Amino acid sequence: MNTVTVTKKNTKTKSSYTVNQVLRVVHHLCPPALAFDWDNVGLLIGNPDAPVQRMLVALEADDRTIALAAKKKCELLLTHHPLVFRPLKSLRSDDPVARRLIALHDNGIALIASHTNFDCSQCSMNHYIASSLKINNLIPLEARLPFRDTASEQSFYKFVVYVPGDYSDVILDAIHRGGGGTMGAYSHVSFAAKGTGTFQPEAGARPFIGKKGTLEKVCEDRVESLVAAENLAAVVDEVKRVHPYEAVAWDIYKLAISPANEFVLTGATGTGLGLVGNLPAATTLAELGASVARLCDATYPPMISGNTAKRVRKIAVMGGSGGSMLGHVLARHPDVFVTGEFGYHETLAAADRGIAVIALGHANSERLFSTAMCQALMSADANLGGKNAAVQIISDTGCADPFMPLR
Repeated sequence: MNTVTVTKKNTKTKSSYTVNQVLRVVHHLCPPALAFDWDNVGLLIGNPDAPVQRMLVALEADDRTIALAAKKKCELLLTHHPLVFRPLKSLRSDDPVARRLIALHDNGIALIASHTNFDCSQCSMNHYIASSLKINNLIPLEARLPFRDTASEQSFYKFVVYVPGDYSDVILDAIHRGGGGTMGAYSHVSFAAKGTGTFQPEAGARPFIGKKGTLEKVCEDRVESLVAAENLAAVVDEVKRVHPYEAVAWDIYKLAISPANEFVLTGATGTGLGLVGNLPAATTLAELGASVARLCDATYPPMISGNTAKRVRKIAVMGGSGGSMLGHVLARHPDVFVTGEFGYHETLAAADRGIAVIALGHANSERLFSTAMCQALMSADANLGGKNAAVQIISDTGCADPFMPLR
């Protein structure tokens, strides 16, 4: 099985991307507000300002994956499962987690985790499976509208900058690179109004427009955009870098935004854990199990509860551990629930309601993380993973499964 796919890269291209810029793209796709309280997502180790030319996307940050990232000379590892779930009191090489953190540090590899925020996003493995099987009329099994309880996380700002009209698009791109101007599934969101800027360059000035000692009146655009608190500094830096004026004028206003509106801004509206929808046409339980196993490149056949000849059409999908979703599955009453692992008693409870279960195995159901995430990254940002992209993406689907059938 071919487990590693390397996108082509123009070797003459020098990356101008940093770890933090890649992180912003990941968080645009998978807002961290969607993550559960017990989870640990985002940048777990590394310098946010370090440059990135190669990155590896994989399910786990295990010894094999870290060694592969080092061999491929990657500066960044993006995984589904976080390496660190709880605080460490020491960094000892005889502790598996600490040993892997040390290996990442020694090889100059940063680590980003996108876990339950990815699972609840619109680029999740569940969406990938549903799209591949052409499941339609999709709704979440569990709607995810978390409430952020820290003031810094709730903060949004209106960033306003004044610029010559023919530079507005350049400034808007800079705001986007910094992580601003996003509302839901839309980027580069802004408003511009024309006006007149006045200034008089004095001794020592190096004006882009005008002459020293002369009062100038210039037609300018007032460009305003919404920016989350965590991206504000980056937006200012990006704008300063490309703004033509020697002295840049901007205004920053802190906004009061309700939790409901916050999820419109972050793109979390309509997202949730798991999906339920309908196949275009009914198929048998056995045929569906075989199709999903092939799609996930499963290393062993799925476990199936129910009559394999049963015709099924309404499908619920939840990769990973589906046991906690029992109540939501029963409420939606699909013909079959496709998941990674499902408990004995939960399976009996589903069977009592006439709901079949396909259990692929945890790793089998989540092996598509790398494929789905790479596809989403490349669609979201042309500088990630494409033929002449600034950052080369290496996709690893060869995750080790701790469970294997007895042969």
